[in-house]
Amino acid sequence: MIYAIAIFIIIIFLITAISYICYLVWHYSAVAPPLQPEQNVEIEIDNTTLKTWPTLTYVEARSQDPRAVDAICCIICLVNYEEEQGKDKALRLLPECGHLFHAKCVDRWLRRRRTCPVCRSLVMINGAMQTPSVEV
Repeated sequence: MIYAIAIFIIIIFLITAISYICYLVWHYSAVAPPLQPEQNVEIEIDNTTLKTWPTLTYVEARSQDPRAVDAICCIICLVNYEEEQGKDKALRLLPECGHLFHAKCVDRWLRRRRTCPVCRSLVMINGAMQTPSVEV
């Protein structure tokens, strides 16, 4: 009699465990969407468009947009702008958000994504990049 009760409890436990595992497999397979490859074809910026965008020096960028005053280094490569003042490095100022980068650094980013690397705001393409107008 004791063996019959023990076997009954084991069978109930196995049925419960199998049911729970089946529920978990069904639930997670139904909830998780299939992975899709990332499609950046529509949002990438080509090299010819990037070459038409203006580049600035550090002094020009600081005088052109008040948001660039706080920028002390390129967020991508972490090199200070003031250290390179004599080298006349080409910088690119994103007009939508005012973030400043080395043109070489941000162009690599913009070839893959059309957003700012810092704040992810959308970079508009209107044939050429418009420099921001400063209202006083």
